[in-house]
This record gives sequence, C-alpha cells and structure tokens, in this order.
Amino acid sequence: MLFQGGLPIFPDAFDIKHYRSSHVGIKGVSYNVNIQYPADNLIKYYEKELLLIGYKPFVEEYYLKGNSKWNLIQSEKSGKPVLYYGYSSSWVNKERNLRALLLMKYNCNSIDESAINCLKISKKLHVIFQIRPFSGLKPPIEVIK
Repeated sequence: MLFQGGLPIFPDAFDIKHYRSSHVGIKGVSYNVNIQYPADNLIKYYEKELLLIGYKPFVEEYYLKGNSKWNLIQSEKSGKPVLYYGYSSSWVNKERNLRALLLMKYNCNSIDESAINCLKISKKLHVIFQIRPFSGLKPPIEVIK
C-alpha cells in the first residue's frame, strides 16, 4: 500500500501531482502510469485499498450504465476532435459523508485512430483519484436508458 498525502497511489506512478481545494473539501492526486489496457491491476488495487479504509462502491442509478467500465469518448483538444478511453468509478465511506472518485484515460490523440489501434499503441494511462465531501451527482442533461 502506497499512500502519499493520505491518498492511495498505484506503485510505478510517475508525474505525481497532489492538489487540494480546501474551500470545497477536495483532496486529490493525478499521475501517469505505464500499464496495458484494461489496467485490471490498477482497478483491483483501488478496490482493495478503499475497502480496507471502509469505503464501498457507490454510484447513482442514472450513471450505472457507464460506471466501472471503459468507454470510448469523443472530445475536443485545441478545437480538434480526439478520442480517448475513459473509466470512472466511485465509492462512499461508512458515514456517507465522503466520496472517492477514480477517473482514468488512455489518450488516442486523434479521431482517425481506430479504437483497437489506440489501445495497442497507448500504454500511458492518466489517473485522477480524489476524495471529496459526499454529494449526489446530478443526472446528465439527458438520461440514457
């Protein structure tokens, strides 16, 4: 177990950056790690570490479809469309006053790359982990069923 600043950080992480937003109570860390998709060892690491400190999986009903699984997402970078594979998962503590969020992405850097080629090429995973006061996430603009 590797904890820095009170937050679990996966072994072999590099470019580690801690951040804190004390006015809203967020404590977080972002880092990169070289790990092959689908990063099962990293996901299991967080599941284990959070269970040990009393957190259990939690997600709002309207986010169940995309939670704790990889999703191909199209976004924009400098006004140009890009693809990335994103993963998100969340937990809540026993007192239900703190929420832990794990966000990860493999960048494809181009809309032209096929999804399969992106994951064969990209082994650099960007990870964000944060603990924040618990509050329910608002539903998306349009709830997808």
